[in-house]
Amino acid sequence: MESAQYSRLPTLPDPDSFELEPDYLELEKLVLHPPTRAGRLRKWARRNALLVGLVALFLSVAALYMATRLAARPPLGLMGRPSGASLKQAVEEQPAERPKVVESDQGIRLEEGPDQTQIEGDQGLLKDEGGAVGVQGGGNNGNVTLDVPGADVVADDNKGQASLQGQPAQPEDPPEPPIPIKAVFYSGSEGPKTCRGHVLAVINLPKPAALGVPGEAQCYNFPGEQYSGCANFMANKVDGCAAKVFGETNCRTYLNTAAFMAEDRAVGGHWRSVEVQCGIPEPDPATLGKPPMMDKISSMVDNDKAKGGG
Repeated sequence: MESAQYSRLPTLPDPDSFELEPDYLELEKLVLHPPTRAGRLRKWARRNALLVGLVALFLSVAALYMATRLAARPPLGLMGRPSGASLKQAVEEQPAERPKVVESDQGIRLEEGPDQTQIEGDQGLLKDEGGAVGVQGGGNNGNVTLDVPGADVVADDNKGQASLQGQPAQPEDPPEPPIPIKAVFYSGSEGPKTCRGHVLAVINLPKPAALGVPGEAQCYNFPGEQYSGCANFMANKVDGCAAKVFGETNCRTYLNTAAFMAEDRAVGGHWRSVEVQCGIPEPDPATLGKPPMMDKISSMVDNDKAKGGG
C-alpha cells in the first residue's frame, strides 16, 4: 500500500530542465534606475551599427547632390519676367531703322523719323474691298503688319498698303446622297439591330414635288389584316416623311409616329395599318413649347433649393 501511494506522487522534473529564476538584482536595478531615452538610443545604435551607417551615408550623398545642383543653377536675378527697367532699356536700345510702336488714346501709330503711319478708326483709314479690309499707309512706303487673330496679312511694298483677308469659311457638311423613300414592315419583333421575321409589306413612295409642301397622306392595311411588329423607315431628311402607325385597320386607334431617316434603324411596335405622308416642313422650335414634364421638373428643383436654403 505504501509503495502504491508513493508511486502516485508526481515525479520531479530533470534538474537540467529547471527554468532559471529572474535575477532580482537586475529587476531592482531596472526599477530603481530605469534607463534614459538617450541610453536606449545608444544601445539600439550599438546593436544596429550597420543600418545607422548606411542611413548616414545616404543622407550625406543626398546633401552633396542637392548642393551641386543648386550651385549649377543660374542666379535667381536672371530668371523670371524682365522688370520695368530692363523693358525700358530694351525699348530705348532698339535699332533706329526699325519703326517705333507708340500707343496713345487715339490709336496705334508706327513712327519712323518725321514720317509716320497712323492706324486710327476715327480717320477712316479702313476701307472695305469686298471680302477684305484694306489699311492705307501714311507715306513711309513700308509694310504694315497687324496682329489680327484669324486673318492673313497681304502687304504691298510699293504702295505701303496692307489688307486683311479673313480665313475662308469652313465648308458645310456635304449633302446626303439621295435615298429612295421606302418603308419595309416585318412579321417579327424588333431585334438588337434588325427586324425579325419575314417581309410583310413594302411601301415605295416618290420624292415630294417641292420642299416644304406637304403631300397627301395615304393609309395602308397590311395583307390579310396581319400585325407587323417591326419596320424600317428610310428617306432623306429633306423629304420630310413621317409614318403614323395604328393598332386597327383603316388607320384607327392611333399608336405612334415614326420619322423617316437616312439610317437603317429598326422600329418596333404592334400595328395593323400605317399612314404615310411626305413633304412635311420642319417645325419651328419656337412653336414647340416646353418639353414634356418641364414644369414639374422646374417645381421639383425649386422645392429642393427652398429646402436647402431653409
